[in-house]
Amino acid sequence: MRRGPILLLSLWLWLPTAGVSGSVDEMQIAIRTRDFSRAAELCRELAEGGNIEARYQLGVLYRSGRGVAKDLRQARQWLERAAEADHVKAQYQLAQFYRNGWGGAADPEAARSWLVSAAALGYEPATRALAEANAPGGPSAARGGEPDGDADARLVHAIRARDLAAARAALKSGSQQSDRSRARTGVEPANPNGPPGVLLLHEAVASGSSPLVELLLGSGAEVDVRGRDDETALHLAIRTQHGSLVLPLLAAGADPNARDARRATPLHLAARRGSLETTRQLARAGAKLGGRDRAGRSALDLAIAGDHEKLATWLRKAGAPAPKQATSPRRSTRWIADQAVSESGWTPLMAAAWHGDEDLVRSLLRSGNPTDTRGPDDHTALTRAAWAGEQVIASLLIDAGANVQARTQAGRDALSFASATGHASVVALLLSHGAPADMADATGRTPLSWAALGDHEGSVRALLLAGADSRIADASGRTPLAMALRTGRGGAAAALLETGAEPDAAALCAAAASDQGGAFRALLSHGGRDVKLRCPNGLPLLAVAARQGDSDRLAILLETGVAVDELSEAGDTALVLAAAQGHLPAVQLLIERGADRDHRGARRYTALMHASDAGHEGVVRFLLEIGARIRTRNQDGDTALDLALRSNHEAISALLSQPPANASWLERL
Repeated sequence: MRRGPILLLSLWLWLPTAGVSGSVDEMQIAIRTRDFSRAAELCRELAEGGNIEARYQLGVLYRSGRGVAKDLRQARQWLERAAEADHVKAQYQLAQFYRNGWGGAADPEAARSWLVSAAALGYEPATRALAEANAPGGPSAARGGEPDGDADARLVHAIRARDLAAARAALKSGSQQSDRSRARTGVEPANPNGPPGVLLLHEAVASGSSPLVELLLGSGAEVDVRGRDDETALHLAIRTQHGSLVLPLLAAGADPNARDARRATPLHLAARRGSLETTRQLARAGAKLGGRDRAGRSALDLAIAGDHEKLATWLRKAGAPAPKQATSPRRSTRWIADQAVSESGWTPLMAAAWHGDEDLVRSLLRSGNPTDTRGPDDHTALTRAAWAGEQVIASLLIDAGANVQARTQAGRDALSFASATGHASVVALLLSHGAPADMADATGRTPLSWAALGDHEGSVRALLLAGADSRIADASGRTPLAMALRTGRGGAAAALLETGAEPDAAALCAAAASDQGGAFRALLSHGGRDVKLRCPNGLPLLAVAARQGDSDRLAILLETGVAVDELSEAGDTALVLAAAQGHLPAVQLLIERGADRDHRGARRYTALMHASDAGHEGVVRFLLEIGARIRTRNQDGDTALDLALRSNHEAISALLSQPPANASWLERL
């Protein structure tokens, strides 16, 4: 029977949107049940694989010291990585780090900027924090003087309060002031290295008020004055998603090709956010479509990296140059030497390789610098170059005798790093020079596993072409196909299946945990009916499907005869896991099929406790209606009501305080 083509066609229909929800759910449950060691382990794996929520949660764990040693520097780094991807809670937390100087230097303007970004994305606590800061007597007032002080102070506070009339009055009373760009007041300047004072236009842009922006522009404010990180008002408007301000700024003469400290133009920021309309406006104003930022990326590169297909198509039609591998900026020899010292243990060759300075690498090699000197964690110049995707530098190092099989303390070689970061050209280079395709690191992951985990289709295909074994599982029992199915968008999984990778138990588990039911049905049909298997995380398939909340998958499994109350290794049933995630239809289906409503799972939590703790009101209401016991206590002595009160779920607390009349007191004991 020819099932292969049919299977591939079925998989192709769902692969483009497969996600990581299973792992994320497991991470969230570990956090909710205060299993912080497990949470930290899951957060790190997901964060390194690119999951934004995991980066935020890992930052929170480092901040609190739960599950990991408290490290504010690490917390700040992980929060920043999440914040840069528009995670609003990370932006809000990062603002506190910058304001208080936690994990690094204090930067009040950076703190305010991140609050503005979070508020622009609709995060209410950030909006309130900005309002409090702008209020008389608030933090901004304390720094900048009372609103009834001089004209400059009144103007700043009027802008921050979005008070157009007060701003007009302040401008009128300060009509002798010659510089309409800066307010000379005690508030910290937007650019600590520039002239003193607050950048008025930047403040107006941050407020999102078109009338205030037009008022200041009409009063003579300099449209391209530089703020923090050399940002112009146009940069700021796009970064904070105030698209309505782009045209007024361009009409006032804003430079569409201005570069900030990262050499990013407004077009780069618009492309990163996938804003087609803003990109069109910038292009009409003369923005250069082929400009590259410090990392060598064009607007088209950023649109492709962000999966903004419509924008990428428009840029191509508009004449944007074809994307090419980014090249790092050239650094001075002195800078590289200083960097090597600051990185503690890095050699100049290692630093030059990491930062992409081909000329300096050539010079150092000619001077006889050894290629395989070990730095922190046993990295070499070649592993750093491979990690950074520096193909030319990697080739120079190999030609100079660098060991392609040199491994770090974690057992990873240059091929492993290139595969994990998706640098297919470097992968091909290393393979052609004898790098072993199946060398496993300390976690049991091969280069193919790393490439699959990141959904780097090009690297996967290069490795498979070189004979990489798709059957090798890592220490947790996951094959490359399972990793691709669980974390990718589809390209890597398709490549693996095309070359004959067999859907094993781990792959079936990954498909059960994906966002697309088609993956599960297709693999279940292809790989047999071993539905009673255990997944690497100790969950039976029914529990995985329940946690995902897919009633269709649950029904398929239950029809095969799987026990509705089959236990995970931790003692949880499918009902407990579905309730913890708030999947009401799944909860209702499981109850209909005879699930024990009052089963006590891990930490003696019942389904009602999980739902009450997590704030899933619909699930709580349903469980109460069918008579779930409310006085049961978990291993910490808490009832569902205790958990709801502690989590400030007022509506649920009210439900639990007044159980439905149709349930007898005996049923609730």
